[in-house]
Amino acid sequence: MPQFCCWKYEERSGRKTKVPYNPVTGKRAKADQRSTFKDFSSAVAAVSDYEGIGFLVGNDICVIDLDDCFDNSGKLKPISQSVVEAFSSCYMEHSPSGKELHIFFKATGFNFDKTKYYINNRKLGVEVYVAGATNRFVTVTGNVYADGATTRNGKGTLCESILKVLGSYGCTARPETISLKKNNNSSSPSEDIARLAGVRFVNISEPSRGLVLNAAQVKSMTGGDTINARFLHENSFDFSPKFKLYINTNYLPVITDMTLFSSGRVVIIPFERHFDESEQDKNLKREFAKAKNQSAILNWLIEGYQLLKKEGLTLPDSVKTATEAYKRDSDKIALFFEDALEESPNSEVRTSEVYARYQRWCSANGCYSENARNFKQALTAIARVERKRPRSGGGMTTMLIGYKLTEEEFLLI
Repeated sequence: MPQFCCWKYEERSGRKTKVPYNPVTGKRAKADQRSTFKDFSSAVAAVSDYEGIGFLVGNDICVIDLDDCFDNSGKLKPISQSVVEAFSSCYMEHSPSGKELHIFFKATGFNFDKTKYYINNRKLGVEVYVAGATNRFVTVTGNVYADGATTRNGKGTLCESILKVLGSYGCTARPETISLKKNNNSSSPSEDIARLAGVRFVNISEPSRGLVLNAAQVKSMTGGDTINARFLHENSFDFSPKFKLYINTNYLPVITDMTLFSSGRVVIIPFERHFDESEQDKNLKREFAKAKNQSAILNWLIEGYQLLKKEGLTLPDSVKTATEAYKRDSDKIALFFEDALEESPNSEVRTSEVYARYQRWCSANGCYSENARNFKQALTAIARVERKRPRSGGGMTTMLIGYKLTEEEFLLI
């Protein structure tokens, strides 16, 4: 798709300006002349001679540019926060400076009417570039902004460096290894599992957003149980997992089984330091791969292990807080309870009505709903549930006691 260019900084009227260039001819590109833009692969091939890659707004793809959107603490300012929340399902990334956000979204069949829509408000730092109505290009960095999570923070560099040091004692695994599958054939080869025999460090890198964790699989991999697996065209074999599983991700997997938290299987280590373009060391991974530095990393790991044996493992407050927040956000039934039910000592409501409301709540919030049986079991752990005749009349049924459904619509999370 001919919507890409390369760009570099040039002085114009005493200030730095991003100027687009045709990656094939090396001549300046013009936003009002699509022929001067080329495909993505051409831009990638030429980018080493420029500052970065640019994208020409068009083909139904629009862009929101949020200028100076972070405060001194690194949090989004109120206006920017409201825009990010409204476009939470869209792709967002940091600008080259790290001070702006670009939000990409598709608007098919949209007719722009200047008398109805005001799209640029530089005072508030919000600009919208509409496909078909704006001749603009924007920089693309690939530096993803993920729901407030920091990217370009070193977690991938850390995991890759440790993998290199450990050699055959470490390996990578595909996200599908731990994801919930709709059609799982137990007789099929399980090479993803078989190759984990004997390793100590398993790294899963950047699973896609919305990945649902296979709780049973994770429990069997982390509980010390014997696992059966086989390679293609080979006999099956048993082994006992000896590894720790590390997932470096911007999107936390969806957990539907809360016992993963209560059993201590899930620990979140937050990487909150974002390195913008000017701070990044592009050669860091290559530097860490050198023999002398691998030796230093191994010594660092050994020192850490010695401290662990001497002092034991005490989780930092930041890790405890992040893990507890993940647990709270994963407990959809508890969140539903807070949103849709209110305490009322003299009230009662059929659990079938509560479950119907719960299903609608899950649908509106884009999360998985438990089946009726599991839902009632979870409800029993939170509140008083009895089988009785309703005060309003009717036959025996299961009732939630001491609560009533809220009249107003529940809030989306």
